[in-house]
Amino acid sequence: SLNRFLSRIDKFVAHEVGHALALPHCPDGACVMSAKSYEALDATPAGYCQKCRVVINDELDYESRPLFRRLKIFLRRVKLLFKPEK
Repeated sequence: SLNRFLSRIDKFVAHEVGHALALPHCPDGACVMSAKSYEALDATPAGYCQKCRVVINDELDYESRPLFRRLKIFLRRVKLLFKPEK
């Protein structure tokens, strides 16, 4: 279905962005980085676990780099990255 296809694209992009930011596959089944196949991706929530979000926040903590700043804004807008809790 179209909804399944669009959901798969969202999760696939989030997964590959994670790899681009040096994230390996995650053992947490509730993390988008855990999927190793399209079928697994379909069953995975569209988001990163807390551990992966921390790694991504650390990787994107280069505010002087415009590309990273824009990527961080995008990930927050699509609710794949949240501001760390204090």
